[in-house]
Amino acid sequence: MSRSGAVALSLLAAPLNVHLLRALEPGPMALIDLRRAVGSPPQSTMRVYSRALVENGTMERQRQAAFPGTVEYASAASGVALMEVGTVLEGWLHQSPEGPISLGSTASKSATKALVEGWSSNIIRAIAAKPLSLTDLNRLIPRVSYPSLERRLGALRLANLVEPHKGDGRGTPYRATTWLRQAIVPLTAGAWWEHRYLADPPIISRLDIEAAFLLAIPSIDLPITPDRLVR
Repeated sequence: MSRSGAVALSLLAAPLNVHLLRALEPGPMALIDLRRAVGSPPQSTMRVYSRALVENGTMERQRQAAFPGTVEYASAASGVALMEVGTVLEGWLHQSPEGPISLGSTASKSATKALVEGWSSNIIRAIAAKPLSLTDLNRLIPRVSYPSLERRLGALRLANLVEPHKGDGRGTPYRATTWLRQAIVPLTAGAWWEHRYLADPPIISRLDIEAAFLLAIPSIDLPITPDRLVR
């Protein structure tokens, strides 16, 4: 089962989904015009992605009354809302340590996919609490195989979501970067979309809430006053 927020961000990780929903923002389009607007991908690819968006309710097929047999595609209310989540996600992507990343780009796909897989496997929840090595993660998350943990941790590091931290010499521990901690914003936006528009949204679990607090709390800057110190 998907973790809360992962479904929405997974949809936005696919560049063609983003391009399709953006192309439909001005209004409905015939399939041939829509395909041309998103760069003329192979017809089979276009069919797979457009059908998936229709099936999950973010895009609609509309028949033109004036031209029987002619079908137009339009963005559904959930598609419009998903692109609002996309705006939040792009705001986070623009804060990338290596410079702004545009939503719908290859770099956006890599970073968002790494975030989703790290979140769904509980790697992010574990590392948000304290720096951990791959061996530590393998002990804490037994339901995920060692090779899968290694791949996902590598993707998180490549995306600048985790970084090496000084350890005791028994494996390299990794800690959450500031950028990863800021990812709680698009994850929360994704969870909002899921609970408003999906028929069977992922449950917001205790682990989700705990991980959110572990990510966010170190980023909170509370002023310390003499009165607080006395108490």
